[in-house]
Amino acid sequence: MNIIYYILLILRSAIYLWVGVEAFFLHYLYNYGYEKFKPTPIIRMLQLFFFFLGAFFVIIAFIPLFSHKSNLIIEDLIVRNISAIVAIFVGIYLTKFREASLENSPKGNKKNETIFTK
Repeated sequence: MNIIYYILLILRSAIYLWVGVEAFFLHYLYNYGYEKFKPTPIIRMLQLFFFFLGAFFVIIAFIPLFSHKSNLIIEDLIVRNISAIVAIFVGIYLTKFREASLENSPKGNKKNETIFTK
């Protein structure tokens, strides 16, 4: 039973690491691909959001590896606090992305306005 517990810890860490690497790849995609063709505030917010999302998941990938011990060790405490700080940046840039998306959206549907005003 103990071996299954350790396999699940490693599997959880691998999944978090995979999601973090994918987020870093998306950051790379937006940073070098779309910035050359369409530099908008939304793209900039997406770049930063994906960067901090990737950093968050890479950091929390190490939490399951430290959590196999019953006592609280200093590495576990540091990794958990760093991941909480990075999660703040994820939230900030997610909010900025939402605000930038709403800022550039049209105020109404022109097609429906013309139907009802005629």
